[in-house]
Amino acid sequence: MVANASRWSYWLIGLAVLLIFGAGLLGWRLAGVTDSEAREGPARRPLDVELAALAGGTIGFGDFAGEIVVVDFWASWCGPCRLQAKILAPLYEELDGRVQFLAINLGENLATVERYVAKSAFPYPVLMDPEERLGVDLDIYALPTVMILDRDGRIAYLRPGISDRRTLTDALLAAGATGLAARG
Repeated sequence: MVANASRWSYWLIGLAVLLIFGAGLLGWRLAGVTDSEAREGPARRPLDVELAALAGGTIGFGDFAGEIVVVDFWASWCGPCRLQAKILAPLYEELDGRVQFLAINLGENLATVERYVAKSAFPYPVLMDPEERLGVDLDIYALPTVMILDRDGRIAYLRPGISDRRTLTDALLAAGATGLAARG
């Protein structure tokens, strides 16, 4: 008898969990949240901060008003970040100034970034965010992360992990870039 009561309690707990989950899903759908909004979020602007450029001075997203900007968030300890940089370099050359590129280091000090860049230079400006202000603002929880801003300065693409050439080309075209051929 005790075994039957115990079994019923497990069934009731399982049923309660399913009902709560179902109610949450129903509420989410009734609120009008689409799958794409859940993945990508509403179009918004990143925190407009001025970051120190490794070459000197400061650069902010406001400096690129009316331009499409590709931002590569990286760190020197991140192995996949090296691969992402190798994927971005040919795009940078192909776009030849039609799209701006930035490499933003998250959480590391100047000496560490200088040592890394001396061995593995970026063909575009390297910015420093040692306090990870942008990382926190954008909920960046993995590196590399690539962000693309459209001409209005809104986030058109923001993805953690490695973004391949085809995905980046599609995202750039969706953001308004021209003169790109989709490749694998």
